[in-house]
Amino acid sequence: MSKKYLFTGEENYLLHRELQKRKEGFLTKNGPDTVVSMSLGQYTSSEIIQTLCSSGLFSDNKLIIIYGLPGETTSPWGTTDLEEQVIK
Repeated sequence: MSKKYLFTGEENYLLHRELQKRKEGFLTKNGPDTVVSMSLGQYTSSEIIQTLCSSGLFSDNKLIIIYGLPGETTSPWGTTDLEEQVIK
């Protein structure tokens, strides 16, 4: 069963600190190839969805950090389909 967490808010420092803490713990437990960071400004919604749906090559566990979700982006690709995929 996959776990999904949504960290959002206006306190960027606290969000960054919490993400770093979780990322470091995940890296220690699962290895360096299990963490992916993506930003809506750099990738299309389709590319991010493909990453969400793909299985890991060396590990069943993966941590995917998506910056700019929900809807905090100027991305021309939009976020509706991506938000629906993340909620599933």
